[in-house]
Amino acid sequence: MKTLATKTFAASLAAFAGEPPALPHPAAIVRGIAYAPENGAFGLGDLWLPASPQPDGATLSSDHPPVVLLIHGGGWSALDRASVAGIAQFFRDDLGFAVFNVEYRLASETNRWPACGDDCVAAANWLFSDAFRDIAGFSPDKIWLCGASAGGHLALWTLVNLPPEKVAGCISISSIGDPVPDFRAHRGRYTALFGPVSDEAALAAMDPIPLIRPGMAPLLCTHADADEVVPVASHRAFADAYRAAGNRCEFFEYPHDAEPNTGGHCIWRPGPHRLLPLLEKRIAEFAR
Repeated sequence: MKTLATKTFAASLAAFAGEPPALPHPAAIVRGIAYAPENGAFGLGDLWLPASPQPDGATLSSDHPPVVLLIHGGGWSALDRASVAGIAQFFRDDLGFAVFNVEYRLASETNRWPACGDDCVAAANWLFSDAFRDIAGFSPDKIWLCGASAGGHLALWTLVNLPPEKVAGCISISSIGDPVPDFRAHRGRYTALFGPVSDEAALAAMDPIPLIRPGMAPLLCTHADADEVVPVASHRAFADAYRAAGNRCEFFEYPHDAEPNTGGHCIWRPGPHRLLPLLEKRIAEFAR
């Protein structure tokens, strides 16, 4: 895998050939990296590497860009990493982050919980591996986490399952934080995770709240005040518990009609596949 990944990176940079770049390396996307090869296509991710040096105002350590694990939504059972490519572009091009945008095993009859949760934790741990260092040319001491909707739940799950000293920060967008309020509103989407569920007690297996402990990384939660897809109460419950443990949590709640929107859950601006400007602005303030 090391040789293949290195060749892939070289091929990515070769696409910029022509005039020698003035920078140590140009921005690049290394596609199809296997962080969990046993999962086939569901164990892949794209690594978005920023140009060097980084944009002014980027959040940087002394010698390398910050790294964020990006997790797509889709009710745990749909969509793919391409659906959040606009968020990857924002983190890389506007904030100067390296971004690992990943797939995970979608929930199904053959991939019940905790398959997708395990995959996201594995992807996070891969960022501390020699394989990542061989591709990116550096090793992070800490990483960031980001996810939206069900991907936000997986980001929170990853946050509480990593050693606190390994996480620099987490950004949770329109996320399911406490599964019980969401289950009561949208019972059907939990069938793929657990099979037919009639008892809320089954949700304890995927609830990140009991795993919160003091000393965890700063967290930003963003959510529209009236969301018909994920109840804002589900997200607030996690934020309240996170603060109660003594951790820093900022909850950015905005009017559901502040931007062109549908059902309060659409986080995308019209036209280019980028987050709503108010979300990008708030995330940039938090990250910097």
